[in-house]
Amino acid sequence: MNTAEIIAAIATVDQKRAEGEIDQQAYTDTIDALQLELADKLDAIAWLIDDTEKDLAIYNHELEKMAEIKEERDKAKARIDRLQKYVGYVVANSGTTKVRTDKHVYSKRKSEKVEFSDQSLIPDQYYKEKVTVKREPSKTDIKKAIKDGKDVPGAYLATNYKGVIK
Repeated sequence: MNTAEIIAAIATVDQKRAEGEIDQQAYTDTIDALQLELADKLDAIAWLIDDTEKDLAIYNHELEKMAEIKEERDKAKARIDRLQKYVGYVVANSGTTKVRTDKHVYSKRKSEKVEFSDQSLIPDQYYKEKVTVKREPSKTDIKKAIKDGKDVPGAYLATNYKGVIK
């Protein structure tokens, strides 16, 4: 029996007892059996929750390790960038366009980039607007309004239940 069937069976037996169709002993035996089956299902769900929480802890640990790996990767990229800039500096100041060794040929690549001495002096025409607007209803404000007795079209308060396992 699935959980909904168990709950329906309990309600049916309870109604039959209230109408006098079954005696107290049959009622007690039936309810006990149904509640044992329901208890087994709830215990199985509790086990699944515990097992999934263990998985979640592992995933969180892996995410932390990934963040550390990303940080180390970024440091390695920055180190490469600094070393390449240094090689470019050395070649640029060597008086030649290329420096040859037994293992490598070093050269420089010229590029340009914009830097600012005082950004406040830059004319408005050289600015671009970056606006990211995400419009979504504020559930907190809507909940407060409904609890204060206000009507909010298109929204309502729904009751949710969350099981607590101790």
